[in-house]
Amino acid sequence: MPAAEEIARVLAGSCLRCHGPELEKGRLRLDRAEGLERVVVPGDLEESELWFRASLPEGDPDLMPPEGPRLPERDLALLRRWIEQGPGLEAVAGAVAASDRAREEARAGLVRLRDRGAVVVALEGDPAGPLRVDFGRREDPVRAGDLEALAPLAPRILELSLAGHDLRGGLLERLPELPALEILRLDRARFEDDEAGRCLARLPGLRVLGLYGSAAGPRTLEAAAGLSRLEQLFLAETALDPAAIEAFRRRRPEVRVPGEARLPARPFPGSAPRRILAADASKKRIALLQETALQHFDLLWEHPVEALHDLQGLENGHVLFQVDGTRILEVDPFSGETVWSYDASVCNRRPGDGPVEVHSFRRLEDGTTLIAESGPARLLFVDPAGEAVHVIPLYMERPDSHRDIRLVRPTPEGTFLVAHEGDGAVREYDREGRIVWEYRVPLFGREPAPGHGFEAWGNRVFAALRLPGGTTLITTGNGHGLLEVDREGRILWRIGQEDLPGLRLAWTTTVQVLSNGHLVLGNCHGGPEQPQLIEFTRDRRVVWTFRDHERFGDALSNAYVFEDPFAHDF
Repeated sequence: MPAAEEIARVLAGSCLRCHGPELEKGRLRLDRAEGLERVVVPGDLEESELWFRASLPEGDPDLMPPEGPRLPERDLALLRRWIEQGPGLEAVAGAVAASDRAREEARAGLVRLRDRGAVVVALEGDPAGPLRVDFGRREDPVRAGDLEALAPLAPRILELSLAGHDLRGGLLERLPELPALEILRLDRARFEDDEAGRCLARLPGLRVLGLYGSAAGPRTLEAAAGLSRLEQLFLAETALDPAAIEAFRRRRPEVRVPGEARLPARPFPGSAPRRILAADASKKRIALLQETALQHFDLLWEHPVEALHDLQGLENGHVLFQVDGTRILEVDPFSGETVWSYDASVCNRRPGDGPVEVHSFRRLEDGTTLIAESGPARLLFVDPAGEAVHVIPLYMERPDSHRDIRLVRPTPEGTFLVAHEGDGAVREYDREGRIVWEYRVPLFGREPAPGHGFEAWGNRVFAALRLPGGTTLITTGNGHGLLEVDREGRILWRIGQEDLPGLRLAWTTTVQVLSNGHLVLGNCHGGPEQPQLIEFTRDRRVVWTFRDHERFGDALSNAYVFEDPFAHDF
């Protein structure tokens, strides 16, 4: 039987914005027992309007909450068990009111920290949930009052960055108790060695400690050795004796100490530090990462996903992505707020329509959202309300609701390039649905072979991108390569499986052209020894690779590199 506090979390998080102290739609408040009595009949799901409204399918105009998305299945299961056999309405109403007060206090605490120049991220999208607090991008010096302002939120702070600040003069000792802290960044920070040692002794739960380029000395290292849960320690560019670092490694062999060698003079060759948006269905994660040292990335934001084949970083700083085979969300990663949602399984559908899957979408300059539907084989253009305003039917030789379409991208000419995975072809459609260009990906004289890794072979095209000169880049999926073709279908340039020095290509997915002309290629299903992203030049010189098989697995299918990492304050 669920506890009153569990039900309160669901109601306070999803219902009180319309039915609470600030707004009483329908004169209904769900933080009061008399309000709950109007919509809940204990023991009777069918007569409980709360259950009826919450359990409607996505897109139904009567669904609550009206802004969507639909409550997660785990929360719906809690509501069901509560109505059938859970705690009384008085107990739940009291817990809801208490939860709402706690959430308001949490919001006020977040505002105070942000007013002090900290970047504060609700890691699960809930202001009352776990937090990441980052003072590292604040230009003014951190002062004692800033650290003391952490105290009201201390039990919920999982990550804290004081990177780059001068913390001498006892500032580190002004940190409050942080019982939940798992990640601490003191990179490039100045501090007294003994003060850092005493500070770390009060943080036994640390899993990750960043000290690269900092004033870390022997006492800091000794304190780090005493952290029983420590998993990663970053020490590059410190003045620590290499022998001391080696002694630490012998003492704590299970702790990863990457980057012990000094960083090169230009740690981000050819560009600024990168910010990457990447997603992997096998690890059920989409994440925004910021490069803070060579081959080291801090997590800025993440969200759980299921099936996924596309993503987009929008101009307003939001992220457009899918959480499963039909549902698309637009989320503000700074606040965690979902500002738009669409479910292709219920929106713009008619009774009797067959199966549908979404593998590509794009927010367009006119504000509409392009949604490519496999199964119905069509491109839908929907307005902000989710209503279809235009449809382009697609031609399929071998219809398959899973393989009809991979990525779809608009061209400078106003047409749309569609990667038809099942047909092994790229087709360009105009707004009326006419095919104005087609390219069939060749097998280069080889027989198809099943699989996803190096052993596979085929023409399961994943993406096509039109270049300013009129040629087209095509990633060939299990063809392990990248092609550039002209309007006549001639291959002008090609990267094959073994053509990048020291690397092997598996299932090639996304391709991006950077402003300096470099290419960034997605390399999926290549195993832990191969990078998941590769930046290289036209003459096949590898400039940079990304490999993170802890956050992401062997199915990192989609990624985008932001060239200006601070264009948006996520």
